[in-house]
Amino acid sequence: MFFRGMEPQKIRSLLAFAKRSSQEHLRCADAVNVLLRYKNEELAEQLVRESYYYQEDYIVTALSYRCFSFAIYFYLNFQRSIVDKGTQIFEVCISRLKGEFENFEVYLFFIKSYLEKISFGDAEKFVKTIERLNAKVGDEANYITFSKNPIKICVLLIEILRILKTKSQTLQTKIEKQIADLYAIGLSIQAEVDDEQEMREIFFERDLEDRELIKIVSD
Repeated sequence: MFFRGMEPQKIRSLLAFAKRSSQEHLRCADAVNVLLRYKNEELAEQLVRESYYYQEDYIVTALSYRCFSFAIYFYLNFQRSIVDKGTQIFEVCISRLKGEFENFEVYLFFIKSYLEKISFGDAEKFVKTIERLNAKVGDEANYITFSKNPIKICVLLIEILRILKTKSQTLQTKIEKQIADLYAIGLSIQAEVDDEQEMREIFFERDLEDRELIKIVSD
């Protein structure tokens, strides 16, 4: 690739030359990929804004390099340009749920965002993944213990499962079981919070869609 191996700070000056090239869009995409590789998310965002060239692979690449700020920025600002990558993004997120507990909320954000594009097989894979994760909640290391707000994670998972429940008769029994398990997990965590201010902070914390948790619960 044109920018492979170059220092990120040199890419901007080279793009000035690239703008005079008929292959500007290819070079810009390559530059963004390299910047994400080097975790320079701020400059990658700037290039996307200035280039007016939006590539669906950006989110897949950003998630692969764990550049979550860029992935969320690109989705929120250019989601209309994303047409065909829903399944691929969903699969990346599902695979990461199994072990990257500290980034759980980010992956749930993208999973929910692409629920309309997934197949039955993808939905089944998600339910089975949550089923296995819930079975390990009693272990020392699990997705609950790694979360800063485990109640929020339970609520977001329940929200996704409820959406899936309306889309698949076949999975309804398994989904209902996981929802019940998540309610139990959430209530047991809530019972351990005896400070009113801490409880307020939990339920007024916002998710990546800028929604207060208490609003999601009431809906």
